[in-house]
Amino acid sequence: MKKILLPLLLIILVNSCERNDDETGITSSQQQGTVLQQRSVITPVPVGAPLDHHAIDGAINKSMSMYKTFNWMDAGLKMMWSALQYHESVVAIGYQPAGATDVDRNIHQINIKAGEWKEVHDALID
Repeated sequence: MKKILLPLLLIILVNSCERNDDETGITSSQQQGTVLQQRSVITPVPVGAPLDHHAIDGAINKSMSMYKTFNWMDAGLKMMWSALQYHESVVAIGYQPAGATDVDRNIHQINIKAGEWKEVHDALID
């Protein structure tokens, strides 16, 4: 299991930094005013028992062999939730201020310890 955990964490880290152009579900009226916005559609927590380790590992291995990549956003909520149950419910999240554009191009100029980036960070922590 430990042999799988390190590569899995590295894969998660690499893929979590990729740009994902899917719709966020956040309406333009929600983007004005507050630091944090709630999605327009809230997905309930999965019910029932979590998927077992073999099912999770199998799905990851299948994706890696077919596509040479794995993205947790493609895994589905049940699989993400199940993986969290087995790893002390620890998850890393990415964030950005509403309306931030060209983050990939300007990442070297962003100061996450000041301004709107810090506001979003602090709101998430609180």
